[in-house]
Amino acid sequence: MSWGMSYSRVFWLFYQILHFTPLFVNPEGCKNMVFKVLVKGKTLENHVFEMVEVTDDAHCESLCFLDDRCISYNYYRSAGEEKYMCELSDSDHFMHPGDLVDRPGVIYRSAQNTCDCPKNSKCRYNFVDNTHRCECLPGFTGDQCQTKWLRVANSTEVCIGGKNNQFGRFTIPVACHVLNFKLVYVSGGGISWADGDTKAYWGTTNRHNNKDLNLHITDADNNRISPPPDFPLTGNTYMIYQLPGVTNMDPELTFPELSPPLAVTAGKEFRIWVDEDLNNIYEEVNEGQTRADVWIKKY
Repeated sequence: MSWGMSYSRVFWLFYQILHFTPLFVNPEGCKNMVFKVLVKGKTLENHVFEMVEVTDDAHCESLCFLDDRCISYNYYRSAGEEKYMCELSDSDHFMHPGDLVDRPGVIYRSAQNTCDCPKNSKCRYNFVDNTHRCECLPGFTGDQCQTKWLRVANSTEVCIGGKNNQFGRFTIPVACHVLNFKLVYVSGGGISWADGDTKAYWGTTNRHNNKDLNLHITDADNNRISPPPDFPLTGNTYMIYQLPGVTNMDPELTFPELSPPLAVTAGKEFRIWVDEDLNNIYEEVNEGQTRADVWIKKY
């Protein structure tokens, strides 16, 4: 008997013990995956998170069983037919029927589950208690993963200065409703109110408080949009504000959610201001700049 065949049988025996013995020992706490669907000549595309070499189909099934992300798998021989390959997927043909496509020589198998997650999400299935949860794909959010973060700013970062009308300008390319604005730091040392002050990406450190934020988004006529005009400010003659859990040196700044969402026409211009530059007060000694990507959450 060859070593490869011996290894395959040992692995298969180990898998059977691991997979079935707990059913009798602890029926309420065992993981139970039933691979009822077997389709030859088909493969599930766009959902493979890992591809590994295996000894046989049972080996591939065991790897799916051992990985909590796995719901289905593709099993096939490599082009030269010297290797058996296993592709583990975190979805199946029920959730994404259009991704099950023809592929000669491939066997597709799917574990029985009750996933009913919406579009733009992944299903995380618990094969112990037959429950599941839905996780929105990166860039999407909301109860039904219906809202999407969209990078704007003319596909380049925006430069924000602190004086002489050095606002950052961007436009939104599509007609939509905006729920949030978000800035993602790209470069620049940050902004300060005075010589000697420590610079920060999103606000001043003049009050020695790293929670102070000073950036405001306006329309092309300099009407404040976000935070909205009625948002609580902590400064007297300035427009300093704070957000829970946010500092002025975080890599991202997500502005407060707009309620109601802001209706925007395609090509509408917006500006990002430092408060003193917007109000034309005490801006002469401001220094520095921040470069950031602009994102919007839309639906």
